Amino acid sequence: MQALEGVAVELFNEAGKAMASTITNEKGVFTISKIPVGGPFFFVFSHMGYAKDTLHNYMVNETTRLSLSIVMKDKAKELGGITVTALGIRRAT
Repeated sequence: MQALEGVAVELFNEAGKAMASTITNEKGVFTISKIPVGGPFFFVFSHMGYAKDTLHNYMVNETTRLSLSIVMKDKAKELGGITVTALGIRRAT
């Protein structure tokens, strides 16, 4: 498995209010500090080209240190069809 840099990480409270956000570094690591005590909280992970993923039901107390591990899934889509139109181009005669 390879670390993914630039993953957007968002932290939300149970009411869906955004509490914090950050991005992963070149090692796929992120840090969010000063999370208020309580919960439950959920984390949303997103990156272009990958399916968004959510981890739910995390509680925080004064000494909480979380270590989260996720595997982002490719969000590959096939294009239905492409039409290319060239305007204003003349053939040499």
